[in-house]
Amino acid sequence: MKYKEKDYIFKDPVCKMVVSRLTAATCDYEGKTYYFCAEICRDKFTSKPGKYIGEWPRPTYELTYEEDVRG
Repeated sequence: MKYKEKDYIFKDPVCKMVVSRLTAATCDYEGKTYYFCAEICRDKFTSKPGKYIGEWPRPTYELTYEEDVRG
């Protein structure tokens, strides 16, 4: 799909697919409009928006490969 203007394309925060503002499913969250490739991605986002925009709790420590193998 070709886009005429750069501001017409967005990245779906759930599946990371590039979508057109003209055909995308949308959701407003905390004053910002988010664009989705399909309603299923929009529904996933609306159920847990923080998971997709960085507010979801993240692990504070990740094991490296060496730590995981050595125990």
